[in-house]
Amino acid sequence: MKKLTLFIYFLTTTFLFAGKVIDLDSIKTDFLITGKSFDFFEDTSKQLSLSEIIAKSNTLFTDKHAEYETVNHVESDYWVKFYLKASDTTGKKIFEVLTPQTEKISFFVPKKDNTYSRSDAGYLLPFSNREYAHKNFLFDFQNGTDFSKPFFIKIHSSNKVGLLFRIHNQQYFAKYSLNEYLTLGLYYGVLCMLILYNFIIFLYLRKPVYLAYIFLVLSSIGLSLSDDGLGFAYIWQNHPTWSQPLGLDIFPICFLIGYTAYAITFLNNRYALIKKIITYTTTTYLVYFVADILFVNEKFYFSFIYSIPFIVIYISYCYILYKNEFKPARFYVLGNTFALLGIVIEQMRLLGIIEGSTFTVYAFELGIVLEFFSLSFSLAYSYSQESKARITIQKEQIDLLEDKETAQKERIEILKEKELLSKKVTTELEQKVAERTTEVTEANEKLQKLIAGLEEMSISLDKENWQLKRGIKQEKQKRLSGGTVTLEEINLLYPSKIQCLKFLEELKWVDGFSCKKCNHTNYSINEENRSRKCSKCGKIESVTSGSLFHAQKLDFQHLFMLAHLAFRTDKVDVSDIANQLQVSETSIYKFIKKARDKKEANPNITTWEELIF
Repeated sequence: MKKLTLFIYFLTTTFLFAGKVIDLDSIKTDFLITGKSFDFFEDTSKQLSLSEIIAKSNTLFTDKHAEYETVNHVESDYWVKFYLKASDTTGKKIFEVLTPQTEKISFFVPKKDNTYSRSDAGYLLPFSNREYAHKNFLFDFQNGTDFSKPFFIKIHSSNKVGLLFRIHNQQYFAKYSLNEYLTLGLYYGVLCMLILYNFIIFLYLRKPVYLAYIFLVLSSIGLSLSDDGLGFAYIWQNHPTWSQPLGLDIFPICFLIGYTAYAITFLNNRYALIKKIITYTTTTYLVYFVADILFVNEKFYFSFIYSIPFIVIYISYCYILYKNEFKPARFYVLGNTFALLGIVIEQMRLLGIIEGSTFTVYAFELGIVLEFFSLSFSLAYSYSQESKARITIQKEQIDLLEDKETAQKERIEILKEKELLSKKVTTELEQKVAERTTEVTEANEKLQKLIAGLEEMSISLDKENWQLKRGIKQEKQKRLSGGTVTLEEINLLYPSKIQCLKFLEELKWVDGFSCKKCNHTNYSINEENRSRKCSKCGKIESVTSGSLFHAQKLDFQHLFMLAHLAFRTDKVDVSDIANQLQVSETSIYKFIKKARDKKEANPNITTWEELIF
């Protein structure tokens, strides 16, 4: 009877979740498993066994969740359930967990004898326990697997990791692994070469900026070894308890210290205020981070808080680049931009937005390499600029000494000539001053006459300009009061939003402004939206409040045309107007209905302007 009940349960769940079954035969290379392909359950008690999970599967698991689920509550256990389908000719597949910072993972595979086999992995377990001696967590689909039953995964992690998995074809996985290790070998090789190169330069120049750069690269290597799993695979594989403090505490702190030290020493003696801001920001974060490690144990390395000091440094260098006062800053900003792009591409890959490949998987490492190359260029450019500056200063000093000697000789000759010319120059100057005084007096008289003429002309032009504006305004009103007006004519009469607002402003406050709250008549105007603020109580009243246009999302030119049509035209072709204005028919219909309802409710409305207010 118990076997019959289990058979009915598995048969029912197979039909219920048929839409989520993953066909292994269709996987030619690999397949990313996200929330679309599995159900999950959060076990807050952490006490449920596999048999209890299977017995209560229909009530515990849910498919109403986001596509990309994460471990949001680190104090809970998370269970994942999914279904696979395979034929007898299906090639061997490998199951991979894409969350290397997960503490413990248990993979349950159903067997044909109504039991489940269990495989455990995680960075808190010895490396020798893994089914594959690989840096990632890999599991096999063993012989005798019953694909009519669900597969289960139990995850426990004190880090907020994502629930992402991938199934590989075995042949493709071999190629994928070789490319992966080759890429990582090139990555670490390049970083080691950068360390050696800058160490040699430091021995020659003895500048602290090169030591800061070396420490930054070393901490970046440690952080990468922790993130990609190579550190656990080759360095501390017999000490799994080291993974968490190294990868989540020590290396992130070292990377931040190295990043800050390089940013400060690179500026040398420049920008004292910016260096203080960077130092105080990083120091504050480090105190906060260390206090969290000792007392709270929340992993800020996985939160936005960790990125705050880096953002402050990036913005500071962008400001320096904007000022264009320190040209090597351009390479620093370029390098940080490469790193930022690498992070963005990696996140897009993890979210399934772009396809996984060798490039997208290691986009962050590539961004780090390009960043360090850019930082090396910045050091070289800075040294080149300093060398040129020293040569220029030396040359200027030599030229200054030569100029000083020449100037002394010239000064002696000038003193001799000065005495001979002083009398002649004095006489000529007195004569020229007299002539210039006469010219200035005559020019001043002419200028006064010209100013008087310009004032008269200005008064005449102001009068003509006022009459012209009055005529244009009357012509606009006359044109809008006529027959049907097209959108082109509306745009000619009111080509911009501010002109539309000024027209509504004249309509609304034609009798003057009076505050609706305190009846005060003095106000100030916001030049951007023409709203008025009471000078007494501070109440702000917009131009469209209380009008037909209030809370409308259409452009004002569109609203003018629709208001005119609603007032002047008995029948409006909503479809034609929608095509003309490139807006939805629903928006046009609602507005015209609102306008005509208002018109019917107020028989005293005689113009389309009265329809607006």
